[in-house]
Formats: sequence, C-alpha cells, structure tokens
Amino acid sequence: MNRLVENFLKIRTADHLKIQSWIKRYFYDLGYYSRTEKEVWRDRKGRIDIFAQKGSYTVGIEVDHGSIRLNSIEKLNALKPSLAVFVLKGPKFNWKKTYSRFKLLEVESLIVHLQTGQYKWIYPKKENLCKIAESAEIYNKQNFSKCPNTDSKNTRGAKPLPRLGSVRRTSKY
Repeated sequence: MNRLVENFLKIRTADHLKIQSWIKRYFYDLGYYSRTEKEVWRDRKGRIDIFAQKGSYTVGIEVDHGSIRLNSIEKLNALKPSLAVFVLKGPKFNWKKTYSRFKLLEVESLIVHLQTGQYKWIYPKKENLCKIAESAEIYNKQNFSKCPNTDSKNTRGAKPLPRLGSVRRTSKY
C-alpha cells in the first residue's frame, strides 16, 4: 500500500480532470477495471470521481480541494468500497476540518494531500479515533492533553429536527 501512496504523490497537477484520468490510468495499468463518475445512491443520486475494481476488492476515490467534503464521505460510505481514497488538490490542507470529519468515515480510508506530500491512513474504529487525532501533526504542535473535539461545525448530517406533525417550517429563523 505504500507504493500506492508513492504513486499518488507523483501527481503534479491541480486540474480535476487530469487527476481523474491519471488515477484511472494508474489503476487500469494495475489490472483493475476503472471508470470515472460512477453513480452511487444514498439519499439521492451522486457520483464517485473514480471507481476501480479487481475481483472483490474495490477502491472509491474522491478528489476534493483542501479538506474532505461531507458529500464525499457520504458517497463513499454509501458505495462501501474496500478502500476509500480522498485526494486533496488545494494548496492548503485544512487539517482541523479534515480531522473533525474522521468520525463519519465508515470504511478504511487514505487521505493524500498532493501539494505537500502529506498523507494519513484512517481505520474507522471508535477506539482508534482518539489515537489518530492525537498523532496528527496539528494536534501534536498544539500539545493537546486530551482527545480533541471531533464535532463538525457544518450541520449537514446533523441530528434531524424534531417531528413537528403537520406544521411546516417556512423560515430558518
């Protein structure tokens, strides 16, 4: 798997379509069936940037900008691949936002930031979340003594509103 990381880090572009075609070609050369924009159904239809499959082993890949988007997590969780890969192409890697979303990952994941060459493996087990966050560079630099809060400020995917019967909410205020 370290070879996989090394090859991802060879990508030297921030162009979304070029990244997709490079990754698709990479998996095709390894003997995987690979395609771009694979449809997946969750609450609504969505598309995975790159999907690769060899036998029963599947890889779902999302290309995002500077942090993992909640939408990307939802799509890959719905797909349930053997490995989920998040390729971050932006110049800055938002560690705080990315780490706050680890608790939402349901599948083994790899996060790769192309610009800095940083990467992190995520094994989504509740007992490992604190260890992962504590080992992150950003948290080590700030010397947190306890596991950081992993709640996201983004309310998508938050607790549902209480049932209001037939009353329909007309304003967000």
